[in-house]
Amino acid sequence: MNDVRAFFTQVPVFIWPALAFVLWRAMRYARPRVARVGSLWIAPAIIGVLSLATIFRIGTTAAAPLAWTAAYAGGFALGWITLHRLSIGADHANRRITLPADWSFPP
Repeated sequence: MNDVRAFFTQVPVFIWPALAFVLWRAMRYARPRVARVGSLWIAPAIIGVLSLATIFRIGTTAAAPLAWTAAYAGGFALGWITLHRLSIGADHANRRITLPADWSFPP
């Protein structure tokens, strides 16, 4: 029990709202939804900028870009395996897409 209490006391306060936000977004992904085509680039752009900033902060050794490329390829492969059978609807007139419910985001 002391380990659990120590864990909760060591976690910074700003992490809890971030965790709540991620859980809230995960539950939204568990339902079918409609999205604008223009908004689909936002999350990949943020993740890409943060990961590249981390690479440059760690250092410019050959291992950092190789590790990033390997993680990127692994994430792409995992995404393809879990999502390639989903059907996405498109409304060309309103530039919106219909995304099916997806439980692969929460893990």
